[in-house]
Amino acid sequence: MARIPRLRSIAIALAALVALAAATAGILYAVFDLRIELAGSGMRPIISFGDAEEHYETLELNRSQHYSRLLPAGPPSAAAADTGAAADDIYWTDFRGPRRDGRYTQTALRTEWSAQGLDPLWTQPIGGGYASFVVAEGRAFTIEQRRDQEVVAAYDAATGRELWTHAWDAHFQESMGGPGPRATPTWH
Repeated sequence: MARIPRLRSIAIALAALVALAAATAGILYAVFDLRIELAGSGMRPIISFGDAEEHYETLELNRSQHYSRLLPAGPPSAAAADTGAAADDIYWTDFRGPRRDGRYTQTALRTEWSAQGLDPLWTQPIGGGYASFVVAEGRAFTIEQRRDQEVVAAYDAATGRELWTHAWDAHFQESMGGPGPRATPTWH
């Protein structure tokens, strides 16, 4: 007979714990913009805070500043030139490279680096998704999610400036991999 009150108290404690977890998740969602997405494998959750709308607003502000200046694409930076090949000569035209084997054999690669690491050539906010970049003729191409549209975009490889986009209504999402496109463009 003593087991029934004990089981009841365990059930009440579990129900209280579930209610507390749900209330905490609700507060985190409502106040701190908690978002839970699944990683590409679908097995590991990615927890992030912040409004996705804010990310898109930042991206759109960045693009409007680019287009308002309409600066011509500059020459490759000194860091790009230091690799031994101009950005216009480097081709990575498919997912995992021109032969789709993940090997780069066009020029010699550095094997020794400064302890401080490399300085980024540029940074650029982009939309969501899991697509790779391909590079050809001094441009970097990818596909990304921007609000309820998938967008293929071309960026200047030397400066990161967006050169052009093409968008269509689509929002790919699956439980095993999270939102956004996965296909990598191919250059022909």
